[in-house]
Amino acid sequence: MDANAAVDSIKASGFGLKIANSLRKLGWPDWVVVFTLATLPVLELRGAIPVGYWLQLNPATLTVLSILGNMVPVPFIILYLKRFASFLASKSPSASRLLDILFKNAKEKAGPVEEFQWLGLMLFVAVPFPGTGAWTGAIIASILEMPFWAAVSANFFGVVFAGLLVNLLVNLGLKKFWI
Repeated sequence: MDANAAVDSIKASGFGLKIANSLRKLGWPDWVVVFTLATLPVLELRGAIPVGYWLQLNPATLTVLSILGNMVPVPFIILYLKRFASFLASKSPSASRLLDILFKNAKEKAGPVEEFQWLGLMLFVAVPFPGTGAWTGAIIASILEMPFWAAVSANFFGVVFAGLLVNLLVNLGLKKFWI
């Protein structure tokens, strides 16, 4: 990959780069930085993969780290989101309003997922656009009460496809696409 393409691509993930630099200053190894970025909402692997190229990690390594990191929160969101939301809502009216907005937005995005279930969720997660991804996919799966293993596997395959697509886009030098 052309070094300039990697530098240009990482500019689309400026927030990810700032976090990566902060973590590196704390002495975190580059592979842990990429894995950690992939676990974060909004950044997910869309931000972690370009950062991995910027860190000059092996493409296969950074892709596997990004996929695994992106999947870490998924089972927890699917299993515990509703309980956690109920707990927060009972403690704070502000949290209750914020959660209502979050769930309303997720429900609005859930149309195709609701209709096509597993395939709909997998495709939703696979498209590396803002507002899609494993975090939102897991929230939607929780709201729709999809069976646990169906939700996890749909998220996993969607994350794999998203990872391959983001790699392709970074290598083509396309920027400002995923964040």
